[in-house]
Amino acid sequence: DINKEMIFENDIIETNMFYANMRVIGVCDFRNGSFGVIWKRGEVETFTPFSAFANSEFKLLGNIFDNKETNKDEEKE
Repeated sequence: DINKEMIFENDIIETNMFYANMRVIGVCDFRNGSFGVIWKRGEVETFTPFSAFANSEFKLLGNIFDNKETNKDEEKE
């Protein structure tokens, strides 16, 4: 992440989707052979591989086990 912390599966991370101009908070996961972020836009859950986040920075917020209050898959525009 931007603070040189390693990101692992089930970590809660924040990033900006520059092409959509929105902040995304989601959970790191491994699907279809790629690591990425599970996040929600409205009621729709989306998995976006890290490779799709061109020129994005990631910030580690915690993990789903220790930070249950932060575990809200959400995006803010």
